[in-house]
Amino acid sequence: MLALASGLLLGLLSVTTRVGIRQAPSIGAAGLVLNGTSFLVAAVVAGVRGVSAEDFALSGLWPFLLMGVCIPGFTQIAWLWAVDKAGPSRTQTVIATSPLVAALLAVGLLSEPWNAALIGGTILVVAGGIALVWERRRPVDFSLVGVAIALTLAVMLGMRDTGVRWALPDATTNSALGAAATLLTATITVVVLASVLPRWRYSLAQFLPTAAVMAAPGVLMGAQYVLFFEAFARGRVTLVAPLLSTHALWSVVIAAVVLRGAEVVNRRLVLATTLIVGGAALVTAFRS
Repeated sequence: MLALASGLLLGLLSVTTRVGIRQAPSIGAAGLVLNGTSFLVAAVVAGVRGVSAEDFALSGLWPFLLMGVCIPGFTQIAWLWAVDKAGPSRTQTVIATSPLVAALLAVGLLSEPWNAALIGGTILVVAGGIALVWERRRPVDFSLVGVAIALTLAVMLGMRDTGVRWALPDATTNSALGAAATLLTATITVVVLASVLPRWRYSLAQFLPTAAVMAAPGVLMGAQYVLFFEAFARGRVTLVAPLLSTHALWSVVIAAVVLRGAEVVNRRLVLATTLIVGGAALVTAFRS
């Protein structure tokens, strides 16, 4: 349930982010608001759950701090770019192939079981990604560059999923604190990138209107990350990762309702989403 809820929030996050970045004066400021707000949400949840001095030991937090620099730190701007170039539903559908990478790593590094259902579900997920890439009718502003970026992100997200599960061995861990640590270093990374890269720099005049349109996606991202960490604290990668891929379905449904003419939802896109979600369901129904 935690994984499914996280997938729903991720689908909603993708669409609201698309709306927000189209109105934001600066993509660098958008990344900062998105990460900064999500960190605050995760930090509040961690505080409500209760923390002790031992929880802040670097020996327990370093994997999350390091993870945040890469994902969503460096990849945050890439994700925003992919959503802008390929649209939220297509970006999320491509990213939904990440369970393949996560499953392979989990089987090889964490000794998680591999069975026929996992193989079949993985094939369906990959087939859905291929169906999406080869669709004929696309939005006018669609770019294959966005799909290429999304594929790269899918690989990195698969690696992240395995890393989170490895760093969260059981549900007794304050997983919200791990989420907050990840989002903290992600926020710092975006600040550094925005200060050194000319295209991502922004002024106070740009930051304030950006905050107005990106705060809501930031809240969604913080809640999604908390649920995401909670799910991996309780379940194997080969179970949780495919369920998270249902965010592709929610992205398509929500984009079709909210964006309408701006987001072309055709039969091939629906087929791709169905294959990916079907693969997730297969893995879940016959997990060992």
